[in-house]
Amino acid sequence: MSRNLIKNHPIIINASMATDVISPITISTQVSFLSYNVIWTGSPVGTFEVEVCNDAIFNADGSYKAGTGSWVPLTLSAPTTATGTSGTGFIDIRGTGAGFVRLHYVATSGSGILNASMSAKVS
Repeated sequence: MSRNLIKNHPIIINASMATDVISPITISTQVSFLSYNVIWTGSPVGTFEVEVCNDAIFNADGSYKAGTGSWVPLTLSAPTTATGTSGTGFIDIRGTGAGFVRLHYVATSGSGILNASMSAKVS
């Protein structure tokens, strides 16, 4: 039986989809399952990626040092894309060994508003 380790909470709130959007980092060293729920409005065109790395650097206060880490997109079995209309998506990540995970919206064209939440469990 799984139990919530990181309860569902917003990670992206009312972000413009006219440009790329990157979520805050989730430290995933103690979770087995991680998921993202994305909701967007407007007419954006782009793709959602889940990126992972093991070498992000954090400041003394615990905040992420921007621009650090060798971020690599995971291959998703069911990629979520924005195709020019409002929509929703759910991205389920099972068993990654990565230390750090983040959501990345890669904008192609159009515009819209993005909201996303995440949750994580340990088995």
